Amino acid sequence: MSPLVGKAKQYFASRPLTASGFLVSTSLTISANIKRLRLARGLSQTDLAKRLNTSQSTIALWESPHYLGYSLLGLSRVAFALGVDVSDLLNKSESLT
Repeated sequence: MSPLVGKAKQYFASRPLTASGFLVSTSLTISANIKRLRLARGLSQTDLAKRLNTSQSTIALWESPHYLGYSLLGLSRVAFALGVDVSDLLNKSESLT
């Protein structure tokens, strides 16, 4: 095995099985943005859940950095309930409040 192949195997073995961690880093951004924007509006998870006609545990799941099941429709609903654009949920900027 060439040294390059060995280094590549070592690199990818230490990372999640996503394209350069894109999926995981995007999920972390979305979950953090949902929570930050919710708190900036003075909403509890229960308050946001009521706006979305869902449960508090669903909001907790969406705010979990391990959740990877976001859909465009779901993100659109969350964005509308928080009074922001869907792109605001995807951006890494800390100034989105």
